Amino acid sequence: MDTANLPVLDLEGTPRERGRAHGETLRANILDLRAKYRDYVRAYYDLDPAEFYAGFRRYADFLPAVRTHAPHLLEEAIGIAEGAGLDPDDVVYTQFGDEEWQYGFFHHEPAHPRQKCSSFGIVGEGITYGGQNMDIPPMFDGHQILMRIREPDGHVAFVFSFAGMIGLNGVNSSRLGLCCNSLNQLQPSRTGLPVAFIVRRLLEARSFAEAEAFLRAVPHASGQNYLLSAPARVGSFECSAFSVTECPGGAENGRICHTNHVLASSDLGAFQARIAALPETERPTFNNSRQRLLSIAGRVEQGGASTLETLRAALSAHDDPANPVSRTHRDVLGSPIGFTAGSMIYELGSPPRLHVAAGPPCETPWRTFDVE
Repeated sequence: MDTANLPVLDLEGTPRERGRAHGETLRANILDLRAKYRDYVRAYYDLDPAEFYAGFRRYADFLPAVRTHAPHLLEEAIGIAEGAGLDPDDVVYTQFGDEEWQYGFFHHEPAHPRQKCSSFGIVGEGITYGGQNMDIPPMFDGHQILMRIREPDGHVAFVFSFAGMIGLNGVNSSRLGLCCNSLNQLQPSRTGLPVAFIVRRLLEARSFAEAEAFLRAVPHASGQNYLLSAPARVGSFECSAFSVTECPGGAENGRICHTNHVLASSDLGAFQARIAALPETERPTFNNSRQRLLSIAGRVEQGGASTLETLRAALSAHDDPANPVSRTHRDVLGSPIGFTAGSMIYELGSPPRLHVAAGPPCETPWRTFDVE
């Protein structure tokens, strides 16, 4: 994906109307990605996709939580299906991406947690920044999208995603930025609210306090870190089935980084049981996640005053060939670690700005949007 060609969808109206516009505009893109994903499931899990999906649907009981906490976003997902001419049930289950990965980790694949995504939040001199690399399987390259979602009261959210998905991360006109990091070590729940719906609900919030309150109030389906940034405040919240734990650093000194190993939460029961049966030499070490954290923290936590240039450099880091922060197609060959499908920096001034590279920032140009 060339950033200059990144599809930007302007979505407004009712949730169903927004979804239909999404599905109609990207119908061919969505169908192509669905075919690729079936091939990916077959190769990654060594299972017939129909068998894998049937097992996941028996496991997944997320719809009651979605109907309770985000019914309008369920309407949007149904609208995507209608616009693309697909079965609404299938498209709704497509939104449970992190939950599907959690299911695969605990029920099918070897115990190799997905080490993907690097994020930061910085309260700088007069301005706050948030940002991350979104690392997902390389099959998503060419299917990245940016949605500009305008609500009836004029509130705007820029949401990075891929075709057919309601959202991965983003920033809104209330100067609230959101980054996400998978934490497979944390306890999942088959009845919680899936990550994609939490992402979109957070990006509807008008303040850091409102977003934090939502995170603490809802049940969580997947282990996930949500890094929130707002003027003069950043915070990183490790969420699981039984706990929401804020990581130290954000509230105290205004600088926080996160990758894919747990820094604060103790809700590790299911993960510990999952790996206990493995020989010690086969147990995950999270070395890749730790090295990426050292890299990005070294550049944004101890580098003095942060600037847009230093933050771009932090996300573009490729000096450790085994554990680069910015992961290209060459870096992910034969690896379970994700490809950097997008890099985002949120500059929370007035107006807030989104800087986005639709691919590994070490080799992909950036594009800037005013969030208004």
